[in-house]
Amino acid sequence: LLIALSPLIKKAAHTFPLLYLTALTTANMLCAAGIIQDSLVLIQSLFFFSLGLYAVKHITTALKMLDSIKGRDFLLAYGTVAFLDIFLSSQHIKGAALLCIGIRCFTICSAFKLAGWLSQREKIYTRLAVLSRYSFWIYAGHAPFVIAAAAKLSIRVFPLQGSFFLIRFFGIAFLCIGMLLFIGMLTKKALPKTFAFLTGGRDK
Repeated sequence: LLIALSPLIKKAAHTFPLLYLTALTTANMLCAAGIIQDSLVLIQSLFFFSLGLYAVKHITTALKMLDSIKGRDFLLAYGTVAFLDIFLSSQHIKGAALLCIGIRCFTICSAFKLAGWLSQREKIYTRLAVLSRYSFWIYAGHAPFVIAAAAKLSIRVFPLQGSFFLIRFFGIAFLCIGMLLFIGMLTKKALPKTFAFLTGGRDK
């Protein structure tokens, strides 16, 4: 649906950039606070879809601004917001859901900061680049693995509320990547021809 509406979304974002973003952010915050019911998660989906559009358009400016923030200050702010979100959610304060928006934005920014930090460390970057040969293996195997194992295991560990939901989301991703990397390395070493066949020769 969002892909079908993307021309209209792009036009609105380009014609009324500030007004569109303000209206969408307000609607998303009202949903998070429970004032607006969004059972199909359409408003939240539209918010993050549009946020991606703004990010692509202003990516250079956004990354420069992000790089100007010291890692220590960023982590302090991130930790403070996460602590408040977990604490207020545990007290069942309805408005605490508003902090989830901040947590999501911080998490997206932290991924960019981590990627930038890793790319500047030549030794780490070189070692991680070797793992690119397993990218298709992970892509092909992540769906059945997540459904069959990671999601079920994470439900037992993380409650579905507040920042724990975000921790669970990324926890599943890292668990999935780690396990598939391990299985992929074993398969490539023990059965290289089978690994090459399963990945369509994408193992160089």
